[in-house]
Amino acid sequence: MPCEQSIASAKATFVSKVSEGITALMTCGYSRERATNALVRELNRGDSSARPTDEEVFDTMRRYHIGSEDATKALTVSKAMRRALQLSESPAHAIENLSQKISMSTLLYDSCDEDVESPIRPELRVEPVVSTRKLRRSSRSTRSKAGRKRLIDEMVPIAEGKKNINKKESRGRSDSVAEEVAEKISVEASNTDTPLRTPVVRGKRGIRSEDVDTQGHKRMRVSDGC
Repeated sequence: MPCEQSIASAKATFVSKVSEGITALMTCGYSRERATNALVRELNRGDSSARPTDEEVFDTMRRYHIGSEDATKALTVSKAMRRALQLSESPAHAIENLSQKISMSTLLYDSCDEDVESPIRPELRVEPVVSTRKLRRSSRSTRSKAGRKRLIDEMVPIAEGKKNINKKESRGRSDSVAEEVAEKISVEASNTDTPLRTPVVRGKRGIRSEDVDTQGHKRMRVSDGC
C-alpha cells in the first residue's frame, strides 16, 4: 500500500508538472502543440534509443486508433519511463526524476535548445533576425518625403504669384475694353443728329402725345354729357 500511494502521488506530481509546463510555454508565446513537443523533447533529451521505429508507430496507431503524431509522443514517453525505471530504485522515484526534467527552470532555459537525437523536432522555431535594410529604407523614404515637401513649399508661393499676376492682367484688359466701348458709344451719340429714343419695355405700349390728347377729350365729353 505505501508503494502504491507513493506511485499515485508521483503520478499526480508528474501531471501537474506537465500542465504547468504547457501553461508556462504558452504564456511565452508557444502554441499548445509546440509546448507539448518541447515537453516530450525534454523527457528524452540525450537518449539516442528514444526514437520509435516505423513498426512501433504503426502498431500503436492500429492498437489505440490514434494518429502518427500521438503515437510517436506516446512511444517516446513510454521509453523515457522505461529508462527511468532502469536507473531508479522504485517507480515513484522514476516518476519524480521525469518530473524534474520538465520543471519550470529546465523548460524556460533549456527548451529552446534543439536536441539532435530527439525523436520529435519542433515544427516552428523563432530566431531573432537583425537587419538594417528596413531602417535604411525608412530613412530614405523620410528624406524623399522631406525633399518633396520642401519643393512643394517652394512652388506654392510661385504659383500664387503667377495667379495674382494673371488676375491683374485680366482686370486691366477688362477695364481697357470697357473704356473703349464707352468711347465708341459717346462718339456715335455725338455724331448722330436724331435724338436718342427711349427704350421701350416689352409687353407695354408706349404712350404718345396724341393719345394723351384724345383721351383727355373723351373724358371731357363724357363729363359734359353727364
